[in-house]
Amino acid sequence: MSGNGTTGPAAELSNNALPGTQFYAPRARLLDAATGEPVTVNRRPVHADIKSVRLVQTHSGVSQATITLNNQRHHADSPYNPLVPTWLYNDFDEIKFGSELKLQLGYAEQWQDMIVIRVTDIAFKFPSQGGAQVVIQGEDKLSLLKTNPDEDHRYRSPNAKELAMVRDVLQRAGGALTLAGSAAEPFSDSLNTITHQKGQSYLQFIQSIAERMDYEIYVDAENPSQVHFEESRSMTLNGIVELTWNKDLIDFTPRFKVWELKTEAKAEGRSRTARRRVAEVVAANEIDDDLHTAPGGDTPMHALEVRSQFFSAGSIPEKNVASISVSNLDASRAQKKAVSALRKSAREFLTADATTLGFTQLKPGIHINIKQMSAPFDGIYYVTKVVHTLDQTGYKSVCSLRRPGMLDPSDYPGSD
Repeated sequence: MSGNGTTGPAAELSNNALPGTQFYAPRARLLDAATGEPVTVNRRPVHADIKSVRLVQTHSGVSQATITLNNQRHHADSPYNPLVPTWLYNDFDEIKFGSELKLQLGYAEQWQDMIVIRVTDIAFKFPSQGGAQVVIQGEDKLSLLKTNPDEDHRYRSPNAKELAMVRDVLQRAGGALTLAGSAAEPFSDSLNTITHQKGQSYLQFIQSIAERMDYEIYVDAENPSQVHFEESRSMTLNGIVELTWNKDLIDFTPRFKVWELKTEAKAEGRSRTARRRVAEVVAANEIDDDLHTAPGGDTPMHALEVRSQFFSAGSIPEKNVASISVSNLDASRAQKKAVSALRKSAREFLTADATTLGFTQLKPGIHINIKQMSAPFDGIYYVTKVVHTLDQTGYKSVCSLRRPGMLDPSDYPGSD
């Protein structure tokens, strides 16, 4: 972090309190994920051939990377004399399908692990004008769960608990991935029965559980074989990065969605014992933990407070209830599914894309504090996706953000 105590791209790249500030060109390199050594071709690191990188990371689900390399080769003792055939990567030797590569980005020697990918696709370009290129595409190891089982698999009580099922899915998918952490089961009782159908991939089955519980599923570059299955990180305020307008916030495109917001959610269905019906109602105050106040900032208005205030009486229904089907769920799981649905609606209230200087510390699952935009846009947002792009135009990072509320626009400077 910088010496002035702020966190953000500009603060990381230069310390304005010091004379002689230096800026470093961004770089990328590929390492063998198993050994940690640079990937080489003809005994030299391939990072000299990297022409561009595009990394797409998401807060829940599979992240992807696309790396474009120069595909021309020359005599080692005569670099201006091309070999015939002239192409470097066509033999699928150094880089091939299934290779596990670690992508690092950084400035100077400050390398940051960004993602560990399995090479899934390779494309070649042989243009009539310009040098040949090879485009490597890969996904993180969560993509191992994209395959389907050979047959249906049914879970029955007492083994139909969520974390136990996730662990079993990872084993049935081949055992290459394990569940991170040692959290306790979120529910004390087991489901009566639930079936993983063969038409559903291992990942889709886990995601269906995560969606009704408001959980996220992801892997990271530090422990790429450990699957995180945990409650949405948006409710815990940590890892804040500051982006300041006219400093390191280059573009900002916020969007509001108000009309269709749900005011409450009602979960109804047959209980797991099939002896009675379940009916759980969740009101707006159940989702307050998802809205945060910036350090030293004003408390934001909740999305439903905005809905109530800005639509005149009679122009919108007093209530807009989400009806949730909870067949075969008990009361506690039904209530959790209703909370998840209400949070999902509120999170659509304010979404935004923010473009900043290339900053390796930006990643999904953290929070950003927007500054110098004033009300209603200043404050804390949750990062759902980050796209890092490094090419001939430089290095930039584009973040997708969400917030179930906003600062009171009546506080906008100069407003009456």
